[in-house]
Amino acid sequence: MFEAFCDAKGVITDLRLPALLEGAGFRVVHLPRPSGNIKLTENYVALRGMDETSRASANSRKAWMNLCGSWA
Repeated sequence: MFEAFCDAKGVITDLRLPALLEGAGFRVVHLPRPSGNIKLTENYVALRGMDETSRASANSRKAWMNLCGSWA
């Protein structure tokens, strides 16, 4: 998990970071805020070793909120 500067759509503005991670076999996913607002910096997670079903689940807001709740 990491924080990075992004544009108004939540796309990381420094494309070197996702390129580096993707080159190492990771997939970068934006973690949306519960409010849906996008700020100058947003949170992202780099995922590796997941099948398509697991990726879809990891990308869902409900799955993310459940994961966050388990850390509390």
